[in-house]
Amino acid sequence: MKECEFRLTLCLLLFLIGCGYPQVGPATYEYAKALYAVCNQQDLVRLKNCRQDIEQLKQTQEIADREANYLLAIIRDAEQGAWTQSMEECRKLMEDQIIRK
Repeated sequence: MKECEFRLTLCLLLFLIGCGYPQVGPATYEYAKALYAVCNQQDLVRLKNCRQDIEQLKQTQEIADREANYLLAIIRDAEQGAWTQSMEECRKLMEDQIIRK
């Protein structure tokens, strides 16, 4: 519970000071799109598959640890039932990439 409260507080602080996600690689962007759909459908099976894929990509260093951690935090929130919040984080991550281009 404390981790969830900490994460919510951190998200609120980042929102208030105007910080967003830094630039991420194409694979991370694609997983954010996939996670958005998974969260929209509240699909626990696909969520588990996404977690496994991202952990594998992190382990093999196919995506940066920092980027994997963004996605894994979104997954943790969804696993705790915060589907809407997870969708919003996916959308924010994707929007922050478009703004940077």
